[in-house]
Amino acid sequence: MSGEYDKLLADSYDSLNDKEKYREEVEYISSFLNSPVKILDVGCGTGTHAFMLSDLGHLCVGIDISKEMIEVANRNNKSKAEFHHVSIEDFLYAKEYDLCISLFNVINHILTIKDLRLFFESVYYNLKDDGLFIFDCFNSIAVLNDRPVAKQKGSFHIKPHYDPFTGILKINYIGDDGFSLTHRIWDVSILIEILRETGFDVRCCKRNTQEEITEQDYKITFICRRK
Repeated sequence: MSGEYDKLLADSYDSLNDKEKYREEVEYISSFLNSPVKILDVGCGTGTHAFMLSDLGHLCVGIDISKEMIEVANRNNKSKAEFHHVSIEDFLYAKEYDLCISLFNVINHILTIKDLRLFFESVYYNLKDDGLFIFDCFNSIAVLNDRPVAKQKGSFHIKPHYDPFTGILKINYIGDDGFSLTHRIWDVSILIEILRETGFDVRCCKRNTQEEITEQDYKITFICRRK
């Protein structure tokens, strides 16, 4: 998986993601927090969530499997956040964090049940008792009913291909320096089942809200609490 997350993506990542989306997500996350807490950002990318949360007084640690992403995060870091090139499976600090976040579809970059289960178990291990795990992902029903289509974003022509039988979504970013990303569109019921088996209480909401999801909601947020 890590081969897709090299310098080409790291150099383009910030231009592909709207800063306003980061602000909306940070405001949403902040609605769950009454005081400064210790936050682990899993799949932190170039660090923008951690920068913003750190500036609000939280103690933030960002981790990512992409060395190039972490290099960009450290280069741009003017906050007190820390960044490490490591996977969550190898980053084990038992019950140290109040909150884990994993945003911008990190879960959809995990391609096997085995790896998904290990990911959730590793997050669980890092959380304090009653700690929160908040992540977002694609809604499999919405993707099936409304297939991704080609579009232009910045200097890239984005061409997706979705296989409903395997759940694999391949997205090709075509440009002068193009790259491809592979996603798996997980069935929501599978995510809930594994999370509960791991030891989480689970709620699914419309993205960045507390509202119940519908079949039309393309992106959804999971709010999970460590039992």
